[in-house]
Amino acid sequence: MSIYKIYLEKDSRPIRKKPYIVRWVGEFDPTKGKAKRYSRSFDKRKDAENFIDQLKDDFDAGMPRDQHDISLNDLCNKFIETRKHKLAKSTLDGYKNTIKQLLLHFCPTVAISKIKQEDAEKFIGSLDFAKTELQGKGKQISDYTRNRHLRNCKQIFKTAFDWGYIRKNIFTPITATKTRKRVWHYINPEEFNLLFEKTLDIRNKAFYAMLYYCGLRLSEGLNLLWDGTNIDLEHNRVVIVNRPATHDLPSFFVKDYEERSVPMPKIVVDLLTQLHEAAKEGNPFVFLTKERYEKVLSDWREVCSKGEQRDWISRDIQYNTLRDFKRRCKDAGIKTNEKLTVHGLRKSYATNLANAATPAHTLMKLMGHSSIVTTQKYYLHSSDANEQKAVQELEKISAGQSSQS
Repeated sequence: MSIYKIYLEKDSRPIRKKPYIVRWVGEFDPTKGKAKRYSRSFDKRKDAENFIDQLKDDFDAGMPRDQHDISLNDLCNKFIETRKHKLAKSTLDGYKNTIKQLLLHFCPTVAISKIKQEDAEKFIGSLDFAKTELQGKGKQISDYTRNRHLRNCKQIFKTAFDWGYIRKNIFTPITATKTRKRVWHYINPEEFNLLFEKTLDIRNKAFYAMLYYCGLRLSEGLNLLWDGTNIDLEHNRVVIVNRPATHDLPSFFVKDYEERSVPMPKIVVDLLTQLHEAAKEGNPFVFLTKERYEKVLSDWREVCSKGEQRDWISRDIQYNTLRDFKRRCKDAGIKTNEKLTVHGLRKSYATNLANAATPAHTLMKLMGHSSIVTTQKYYLHSSDANEQKAVQELEKISAGQSSQS
């Protein structure tokens, strides 16, 4: 027997434009001691009866009787509200960007139960350009960005399903497109030596060497401190650990929370020793100038004064890092049509170790990867020298077999 009640009545008052009224009882509210009541008006009796059938089907399927047919805008607001204290700012910003595209494509007040899978596929297919609030076309988006929007939509509508607002997630059947990635540029040792020679100041020399010879991520390198923890000159190791926030220091969290300790070769140790001797008092950062630290400190305290510490992103600490790196690469004569970034120094570190036959699990530990699959990709970037060695080994093997026959 059904636990809900639905009524259909006709209002005979001539002033009423929609005379057919459907009424239903919502969930029992323990704080008020009674159930809420809802109603919806219709022009035609047939439309009212069809709505009753829909209500019965939804209620029998276990969907909530309160807030029936929640709008897309309300769902998105609830989604952000329930996750703003759980997710990192960058992740939350990604969801907000997806929501902006959803609300530009669909009417914000549309009931999410009215959005069909066909509509969802059309929305993902329409994401060739990032739309603006004026419905104009902006910058063309990449396959990666489109797939990220799809992942976010799946999570938002999965939440709607978990909350009982819809019977199924309309984005689940949609598959991601194969990403067309731009090939990144491998900086070989000869090119790095040219870059090293064209980098005149000791701070940037040490910074590039740290990334190239120790495989640090950009944010990890920029957040290193002279605190006796990150830089261990006694044992020649750099230690990457999570850092809680203080009044004078913003927080820093390692990607995937994979803390690690990496050995430093002599060239890095020597550069850090010189840099430490020249370091100015009052600046705890290894690779930030004192002026840059003071700007970071000012920005951090402003964030803290607003009570929005979660809004801080580790990469906010940098300033023109990529621009300066590309300029120095150009001065060094490094020319390429491939993707050239500071992150390429870390990737080149991994490729160099892979070329040196470093075991995959050892490289995974040094890189701080959470998955061996990510690490194994670097073994696909074999250098021509290694390929030649492999061919020579095969020649020896085949020669031995020929002599026996």
